[in-house]
Amino acid sequence: MLDAEYRGVYEERNLRVGVFLYAWLESKRLALAPNTWAGYRACIERDLVPAFGGMLLVDLRPRHVDAWVGAQLASGRRSSTVHHAVAMLRNALNSAVRSWRLRYNPAEHSVPPKPRAAVRTCWSPIGRRRSCATTPIPTPGCPWQC
Repeated sequence: MLDAEYRGVYEERNLRVGVFLYAWLESKRLALAPNTWAGYRACIERDLVPAFGGMLLVDLRPRHVDAWVGAQLASGRRSSTVHHAVAMLRNALNSAVRSWRLRYNPAEHSVPPKPRAAVRTCWSPIGRRRSCATTPIPTPGCPWQC
């Protein structure tokens, strides 16, 4: 205990990850837009609590996060969904480190590759004319108005 006081880290040894995530989310309620907060809550309930909720916060390790990421990607989950969930977990655990509940963030280096947008090709004038000939109604977001 003296070591913890000296280092300034007061780990709550009986705090579960799920309880911490809900408390963290509640602390963010005023800072987030209502739809953003609801999206975070859905991600926590759908992804993070089933995977890590029953674990003690101090027992969470990078290997647990890495194993979950690998299992999610192997099961066919979209990389953007997994990336979003891990980013949220990393953000919450950073808060635990700042509030001295953890010594380090187990999700700090467990980030799946960020999904990249597909390469878009620019239309040639001929392709644009063909498209305008077949689609006379303007398409939202189309840079070429026929």
